[in-house]
This record gives sequence, structure tokens and C-alpha cells, in this order.
Amino acid sequence: MSHDAATTDAPATPAVAGSEAVSAALDELAAILDRNGRPGRAAQLRADARRVAVEHEAAFDDVRRLFTDEPRLLGVELADPADRRAYEDAALRLHDHLAAATAPAAPAPPGEVPGRTLGIVGFVLSLVGGLSLVGLILSWVALAQSRRAGHRNRLAVAGVVIGGAGVLLAIVVLAVSIPTLAGVVETCRELGPGVHEVGNATYTCTPTSAHVTVHS
Repeated sequence: MSHDAATTDAPATPAVAGSEAVSAALDELAAILDRNGRPGRAAQLRADARRVAVEHEAAFDDVRRLFTDEPRLLGVELADPADRRAYEDAALRLHDHLAAATAPAAPAPPGEVPGRTLGIVGFVLSLVGGLSLVGLILSWVALAQSRRAGHRNRLAVAGVVIGGAGVLLAIVVLAVSIPTLAGVVETCRELGPGVHEVGNATYTCTPTSAHVTVHS
């Protein structure tokens, strides 16, 4: 590894995250080495500290490789026990800073599936008898949005099935009820206003309404 100091006329690029802490730890190690008669190694660490602070990620990688390829840097023999402990503590902090700065970023949260919220709304409305048609339409639109985005949408599918069944049932009920109601209205028109017993049925007729009750 080269330990040349950065020149002042070199274009600086943004330092990577954690570079300030790494630079400070290197300076602390250099100060301890200076006190213990290791000026050469201290100067090398200070040069690395300056590079990490002002240069690009290559300097950061150099420091990381130094502590990987030269484990003796972490085990420098110092006569003073206090300085030895201080050096070991600073080296451990440096190791932690390097590890934190190179830790992988947390994965981004998954994006919203297109049509998912609309599918939920459509499914809920498809369960409400009077709103089955609305639920069917919303579920169909949600299903189309999800499929275009390459996603599955089970709630939208369920909304389409349930809403479609509700609409079909409503059509059948109307198909049976309309002729029956028309027959009651016609009978009341013939009988006139009042309550009339015809066979096993009671017709209640007014100028504005017609009602029949069938007796078993």
C-alpha cells in the first residue's frame, strides 16, 4: 500500500460515510505511536487519515486492506501498558468504524402493488348486496392494473367472482319479480281500490300502490 500524502492541488471528491470517524481513529493511533518512538508508522497513519478525510473511496479501501493484510498493525508492541491499552482500544474502534461504513444498506421496502388497494375496496363492496355491481367494476379495474404490472391480486379476483354472482342473482330476481308485479298491478286495476280476496290471495289496491298476499 502506498502512503503518499494527498497533494493540495488534486481534485477532492466526496468522502464516504464514516470517513470522519475513521480519520479520527487513525490520528489517535498515530499520536500513540509518536509517544512511543514510532514516528515513521505514525506519519503513515496520518497520511492515511488525510486521504480518507478528503479523497474518494479508494483511500478508504486502502485503510481497510491495511488492517486486513497487515494484522501486525493491530498488535504493535508498546512498552507503556497504558499506551498499549489505548492503542488497542483505538484500533478496535477503527475496526468498528470500518465495519459500519461498509455494512450493506438495508433493503428498500417493497413498492405498493398496483391495484391492491382498489382490489380490497372492490372485494368489500362485492359482499354488499346493493353494491355488488360497483364491487364488480372496481375489482375488475384493480385486477387489470395488477396484471399489467405483473402481479397477482387474489382479492380482486374474489371481488370479480362474488360481484359477478351478486349481479347475476339480482338479474334473476328482477326477471321473476317484474312480471309478477305487473300482474298484481293489472289485477288491482280490474278490481279497483280496496281489499279483495281472490282465491288464496288477498289484493290490497290503492290509486298509488298494489300489494298481494298469498295464503298457504
